[in-house]
Amino acid sequence: MAPLNKDEEFRNAALLSNIGLLITHIFLLLLFRSLRVTPMFYFNIGSVLLYIIGFYMVWRKQLLPLIFMFVMEILLHFIAATICTGMECGFELYCFALVCVIYYTSYIYSSVTYMVRVPLITSIATLVAFTALWVHDYYRQPLYPMPDAIAKRLFLMNTALSFTYIMLSLINYTRIAVLSENALRDIADYDELTKIYTRRKIQESLTEMESDARKSKRNFCITILDVDNFKGINDTFGHDAGDYVLRTIAEMMRNICGKENKYARPARWGGDEFIVVQEFDGKQSTEESCRLLVRKIHDTVMRYRFVHKGKLLSVSMTGGFAAHQKGSTIDETFKRADENLYKGKQNGKNQVV
Repeated sequence: MAPLNKDEEFRNAALLSNIGLLITHIFLLLLFRSLRVTPMFYFNIGSVLLYIIGFYMVWRKQLLPLIFMFVMEILLHFIAATICTGMECGFELYCFALVCVIYYTSYIYSSVTYMVRVPLITSIATLVAFTALWVHDYYRQPLYPMPDAIAKRLFLMNTALSFTYIMLSLINYTRIAVLSENALRDIADYDELTKIYTRRKIQESLTEMESDARKSKRNFCITILDVDNFKGINDTFGHDAGDYVLRTIAEMMRNICGKENKYARPARWGGDEFIVVQEFDGKQSTEESCRLLVRKIHDTVMRYRFVHKGKLLSVSMTGGFAAHQKGSTIDETFKRADENLYKGKQNGKNQVV
């Protein structure tokens, strides 16, 4: 999975927001002109010009100043519109959308300042503005009172628009949160170099397999595979060559496991050690078929021509195989696989025991 680029996500969100707000204010400009609310007509001319400038700010990646412009424009607009037309028309409802914008921005930037202080200050300022507008509306008539029928239509329109902005903000917030969580899970589950399971992930899988083995006839086996003389490859040809070897072997393991046994899971155990965990049920897959798969990995590595920067590398692997025995623990199975790996190393390497 490709890493999440929050800056690019934020830039796209800012661009879409700028387009949406520009269209909204063009509509409001025409609306206030038809209602003959002159101050808000001119206010929206200024808003339209601001959002046209906003495209330039998106292009220059001046995103924080752009968001500040969004916040101030929305804040001043709903204050001015409410003073002009009264709270019966619902322009004050945009304050809730404003708070969503601030918290979305704070999540993207993920700092103490933007996660706590700025949203808190903005929320308090918005609450104060909303309360002040309510007090003003209670004691004073709006500058441009609207007939009840028009006021109800405006309230319905503003409710729908503000709810839409809130909904879109929360959808995007949730989407980025899910993408971030998935990206973090991939980092934890997949080794960065080899793109196969990490030690932590395969240990989780083994725990599940052990639990299944106690409850059913399914069982599993563990094979530890170690690259022979890997230190010599690194010392002679450099760490780039070592990385190339590990990536190539991991790709072979992934391809063979995918074709031969859908229950086989390769992982990087650490350094130059790999592990293959396989489930078998005694019917479609057996302990012997698991052994054959591991030998196929070993033979494929042995026959492959590892060439790095024009130099032929001599690469082989030694493996230790152990089938899990009912009533034993994972640690005991690992110990037997490790002992078999040691035997293979002692007996000349380049084999699976």
